[in-house]
Amino acid sequence: MKLFRLVSIMICFVMLLVSFTGCENKKESQSVSQPEVKMEDLPYGATMQTDETNYPFTISYDKRFFEPEEIKAITDYFYSIETKDEEVYKNRTVSSYMDYIVEQMYQNLIGIDGIMIQQNDEYNKAAGGEFTIAEVEISDYDDATEEGSDLYNLYEMLNVLNNDEKYTDEHITNSKYFKYNITLQGPERKATQSDRTMFIVCEDGTYKVCP
Repeated sequence: MKLFRLVSIMICFVMLLVSFTGCENKKESQSVSQPEVKMEDLPYGATMQTDETNYPFTISYDKRFFEPEEIKAITDYFYSIETKDEEVYKNRTVSSYMDYIVEQMYQNLIGIDGIMIQQNDEYNKAAGGEFTIAEVEISDYDDATEEGSDLYNLYEMLNVLNNDEKYTDEHITNSKYFKYNITLQGPERKATQSDRTMFIVCEDGTYKVCP
């Protein structure tokens, strides 16, 4: 009787071992069959970086798609609005684009400095008082330039504004159309404006934005 029980236990043990080994082999087979995803094939946002130390406020972006010089231009632009620094604001925006905004949208009633002050007032109102920028997150981007794209339309516009059909070919490089969220810190609350858009271009070696 004892021998029969011992044999039964051994048979069960062997069956369990075979079953366990089969599961392990299946797992190994599944892991081997999974394709390796390369870093460059990951979509925007897969490797987001949050920088809290190198700029006046926190900025988050996917480091694979934006160079430090681009991030510096973007943070300079936003910080110039917070500090009402007209010189930096002008240096970080495309002049022909801003002149067009002044003329067509504001009928020359205000200048570029007036646009900056107007943006500052908008942020103050959203934050419920004197604001500081807490964070800017670049949530998405597009660098397509084929006909009908946002960058294509911007290039056409800049060519017309500069009276040169080859202006962008000769003066503009490394452009992007990006989406961002900005968080403002007010006296008593934070306010976030989401899904805003903007262009950044490198014009004659200097990064500038078209807000």
